[in-house]
Amino acid sequence: MEAHIQGTRAVDDISSRLKNLKPSDADAVIIIRGGGSYADFAVFDERDLIEAVVRCQVPVITALGHSEHIPVAARAASANFTVPHDAGASIRKENSKRYFDGQPSYANLKNENQRLNAVEKTLRAQARTNERLLDSLKRDLDLERIKHAKSQEQCIVAQKAASEVHQQSYRDYLTIALQSVRLKSLSNGLWWCLWTTLVAILTFSSASLSVGSAVMITVFPALWMLLTFTGGYRGRKIIESQAWRTSSIGEDLRWLRKSLQGASSPRDLRWVLKRRTDIENPGSK
Repeated sequence: MEAHIQGTRAVDDISSRLKNLKPSDADAVIIIRGGGSYADFAVFDERDLIEAVVRCQVPVITALGHSEHIPVAARAASANFTVPHDAGASIRKENSKRYFDGQPSYANLKNENQRLNAVEKTLRAQARTNERLLDSLKRDLDLERIKHAKSQEQCIVAQKAASEVHQQSYRDYLTIALQSVRLKSLSNGLWWCLWTTLVAILTFSSASLSVGSAVMITVFPALWMLLTFTGGYRGRKIIESQAWRTSSIGEDLRWLRKSLQGASSPRDLRWVLKRRTDIENPGSK
């Protein structure tokens, strides 16, 4: 900003401008002039100007160009220089110092750059190693997944085969038991047929018995004979019932086989079925 630096208006002009300055307006204010006579510097000894320099909110620097006489305002300023050139050089030096203060030197920057390059090479090598390790782990994981899938397939096939063998053994045991019941029923039926025939011959040949009595005596063994002959049919109905249709894979076929080996009548089959139901459902009693 411009102001009168000599004459009657110099004091008021400079003082008013210094009073209006704020810290946000500038970092510092420099009062410069290019020398002159002793009388020309009298304005810088005025009280009003000195007070304006002291109370200014911004640092005041003077470079008045007079080495023989230093005005009071120059002594009151934050810094005083003889000529404007010295003030400019000092300000330039201060700015450079503020800018480069704390900045590393070229040697330090070079060493830091070399260190960072070495760190980068190490990290890149570690990254490549980690990538190879990750690829290896991925391949191993894929192989394990394939093995696991094959193991699951084999396990499912084995379970199906075991279930089929189990069911076939179960059906075989039932078939053997049914054949045993049929043979036993047939042999018992034949025995009762023979017994019925003998009873009929004896009763009808007896003169002391009436026809009605002979018929009554013969009917009971005949009915038992018929019931015995139908044992195979009734046994087949029991085995073909819903309760005997399937067998769980966990069922103990050894107990079932042992129990069915002694079955000779439909009653025995019903007893084995009841025992099987009680074992599978212990809380159903």
